[in-house]
Amino acid sequence: KDITLSTAKELKAQLEATGRYRVSLTRSRDVFIRLRDRVAIAREAGADLFISLHADSIGRKGVRGLSVYTLSDKATDR
Repeated sequence: KDITLSTAKELKAQLEATGRYRVSLTRSRDVFIRLRDRVAIAREAGADLFISLHADSIGRKGVRGLSVYTLSDKATDR
């Protein structure tokens, strides 16, 4: 939780520093916000992109990588 929140804050700072983006965080401290509420916050802000950062763990030291999930109202495999 500390790592992901710190990462989100740093990503916000870096994106805003370019002058090309306006970034809103759904939280600024350690509180739980349900996914549907986070999505509502993003929509209310007029977001063009919603990014949700998570830190997963696995008990095998040799396993590394990342996951990317996308959500679309008009999902397609193409």
